[in-house]
Amino acid sequence: MNRVRYVCIPTMALRLRLNKWSALYGFGYVLVSSGLNGFYRKIEITGLEHVPLDKPILFAPNHQNAFIDGAIVGYAIGKPTYFLGRSDIFKKKLANSFLNALNCLPIYRERDGADYREKNLKAFDTFYNLLAKRNRINIFPEGGHFKEKRIRGPLKKGVFRIAVGAENKYDRSLDVHVVPVGIDYERHSKMGGSLLVNFGAPYKMLDYISDQDEEQEAIYDELVVDLEKRMHDLLIDIQNESYYQLIRRMLIILDQEINEKENSAEQTLTDRFKAEKGFVRKADKLINEDSSLMNELKLAEQNFSVYCKENQVKPWLFRHGRKSPFFRLAIELALIPLVLPGIFTSFLPFMIPHWLMKAKVEDEHFHASIKILLGSLLFMVFWLAQMIVVAQFVSFEIWLLFSISLPFTAWFSSRWWRSFRKTLGIFRYRKLCRKNQSDFIEARENYATLLNGLSSIYQD
Repeated sequence: MNRVRYVCIPTMALRLRLNKWSALYGFGYVLVSSGLNGFYRKIEITGLEHVPLDKPILFAPNHQNAFIDGAIVGYAIGKPTYFLGRSDIFKKKLANSFLNALNCLPIYRERDGADYREKNLKAFDTFYNLLAKRNRINIFPEGGHFKEKRIRGPLKKGVFRIAVGAENKYDRSLDVHVVPVGIDYERHSKMGGSLLVNFGAPYKMLDYISDQDEEQEAIYDELVVDLEKRMHDLLIDIQNESYYQLIRRMLIILDQEINEKENSAEQTLTDRFKAEKGFVRKADKLINEDSSLMNELKLAEQNFSVYCKENQVKPWLFRHGRKSPFFRLAIELALIPLVLPGIFTSFLPFMIPHWLMKAKVEDEHFHASIKILLGSLLFMVFWLAQMIVVAQFVSFEIWLLFSISLPFTAWFSSRWWRSFRKTLGIFRYRKLCRKNQSDFIEARENYATLLNGLSSIYQD
C-alpha cells in the first residue's frame, strides 16, 4: 500500500490527544511533521501493512542522515517511537531532560569508559521494559550514519539481541517484531527533493529464539544476513565501491532516460524507485561483463560532472537547455509582486539554517536534520511574532487573512525562486552554447557517451 503523507495541524493535534504523548514529544512531532512537509517536495510511505502497531516493535532502518532518520519512522507510522543517541550528549542535566522527553535513549561506546558494557546492559534493560509496554524503538543496524546510497555491512546483531533479550526477560510473552525500513532520500541534505519510506515484512522474534547459546548465536548470524537482503529490497543499494559514483551520477544525470528504459510512468516515488533499482541491477551486470566500457563511462562522467560544477550548469540542461527562456523569464518577472510578501515574511527563517550549516556544521550528515527542525522552529517563531505585531494595527479580518496567507506566500516564493534559478541556468547554458568552446564541446561529447553507455546497459 502506498501513501502520500501530508499532515495538517488539526490532524496532529488530534493525534497528540489520542496517543497521550508528552507535551515536548508532541511539540517535536509538530516540528518534524511541518519541517518534513516543507523540506521535501513529496513524501510517500509504503508497506504500512507490515507494521503490527498492536505489538512491541524494533524498527531497523538504514541511516543516511542523523537523528531525523528515527523521527521519520515515527512520522510515517503516526505513533511515538524511541531512538538511540550517543551517551556524551546526555551529560548535561538540561540536555538529558530534553532528550528523555523526546524519547531519546543513551547508548554507550568503548570510548565512553571501561564500564561501557555494564552501562549498556542497564540501557538494554530499559529497552526491554519499553518493549514490554508495547513501545516502538529504532535501532540502526548499520551502527552509524552513512550518506551514500548503499548498505554499510556487515550489519550489527544488536536489534535482534535486544528483541530476544526482551522476550527472555518476560518469559517469551511479548511477541516482539523487528521491522526492516528503507529510507530513500532523493537528495541527502538539500531541500526540494523527495522522501520515500518503505516498510518491509517483519520478523516475529518468537520464531528465532533458542535455549542454547551457541545455536542462538548462529541464528543471529543468519538473521543479519537475511536482514541485509530485506533492506536491500527496500532502498537503493549500490554496493560496487569502484563504480559507485558512476552509477549514482547516472541515476541523476539520465533520470528521465532511465525511466523510459524501464517503462516507468514515474507517477509515484515507488515507480521511480523501481526504475532505479532496475538500472542498478543492469549496471552491476555490465560491470561483470564489460569493465572496459564501464571504465570509459566512469571517465566520461567524472569529466562531465567537473565541467557542470565549474560552469554552474545542471546536467538536465544538456537535455532541455536549448529552449528559449525569455517567455519563462517574462512570467517570472510579472509574478514578482506576488513573490515579495513571501520574501518579506519568510526570508530569514528560510535562510538562517542554511547560513548556520555553512558556517558551523561541517558534517553533512547533520545538515538535513538541523535544517528541518531549526527551520520549522524558526518559521513558527517568526510567523508568530509577525502575527502579534500585525494584530496591533489592522482589523481582525485582515489579521486572519494575513495569518492564513503566511504558509502559502512562503511556499509560492520558494517555488518561484527555484524556477527562477532554473531560468538563470538556461541562460548560462545558452551562453556556453553560443561560445561553443572546446571544453563545452567535450562536455557534450561526454554526455553523449553516457547516453550511449545507457543504451549498452539496457542492451539485451
